Amino acid sequence: KDIYSTAGNSQYSATSGTSYATPQVGRQTRDFVHVSDVVAANLLAMEKDEAVGRIYNVGTGRATAIVEVAEALARALGVAVAPASTGQFRAGDIRHCFADVERITRELGFEARTSLAAGLRELLGWLRTQAPEDRVAEARGALERRGLAR
Repeated sequence: KDIYSTAGNSQYSATSGTSYATPQVGRQTRDFVHVSDVVAANLLAMEKDEAVGRIYNVGTGRATAIVEVAEALARALGVAVAPASTGQFRAGDIRHCFADVERITRELGFEARTSLAAGLRELLGWLRTQAPEDRVAEARGALERRGLAR
């Protein structure tokens, strides 16, 4: 979710020359795992009897700051835009979240194979086929109406 909202913000910023809005200046971290790695983890879990009834975290095990992703996208799109802190945060959101992949690695032999850089290149290929649309204010308004933006 975050990578696509970050990508959308960066894409719009790149074409409009405006700063992109981010809560807490984008220093919160997430574990960006490629969908192909999620599929691979699910296939492993379906194939191995020892996975029956077990719960696994699927991810890369690496924390990446939202602002790093946005900056990488801006560089790749050839623009210089900076984050503009909204001073708000989403209710219930946590600052740092990344997967502990020790169990899935040990028990199933899973390891995420798609790097963040490779995933971003794929995303950029798709972004270049899209027309940017600024919906940040609309999304922020929806969060505020639901009492989820603080």
